[in-house]
Amino acid sequence: MVDERLVLTTSHILSDLDEICSHVIYLMEGKVLFNKSIDEMRSQTKENRLNKMVAQLLNSKKHEQN
Repeated sequence: MVDERLVLTTSHILSDLDEICSHVIYLMEGKVLFNKSIDEMRSQTKENRLNKMVAQLLNSKKHEQN
């Protein structure tokens, strides 16, 4: 039997989360901007660092809105 757990962590320092998270739900002004696995984010952005992945995804969201 697999023992799965959910641990919710919030941080403004994304580099602290690089090695410990498997999924990211990014909220801004109370709205979910994205909900993705780290692997999905890595594949989409071709980046390895969480802060760079998030920056690229936020930038693409900004371009979608314009």
